[in-house]
Amino acid sequence: MNKHTPGPWKVANKTYPFVYAIDPVCDVNRFDLLINGGCTSSGRTKPEELMANARLIAAAPDLLEACKVKLLALEGKEYDPGAFDIAAELCRKAIAKAEGTKP
Repeated sequence: MNKHTPGPWKVANKTYPFVYAIDPVCDVNRFDLLINGGCTSSGRTKPEELMANARLIAAAPDLLEACKVKLLALEGKEYDPGAFDIAAELCRKAIAKAEGTKP
């Protein structure tokens, strides 16, 4: 049983980005997480770094799912000739979401 809020998690780009998930049944916010800045040795955390952190957090459910599918394929528990292709595609999409790029 999963203990985390199910995906998809999304990023809203405000002054400080935040990560949130909407419940698909009742269309309400299940949770949100404000990503605000702290300090580094060279000053305040840059907005680009905050946004990258938000994207990485929002991609967490996708990354977890990609890892699970890939592990099943590697262990041979999913007898499907396309299991590696499916796992690779999930990995590409999750990485793109975390990096803010196109898969």
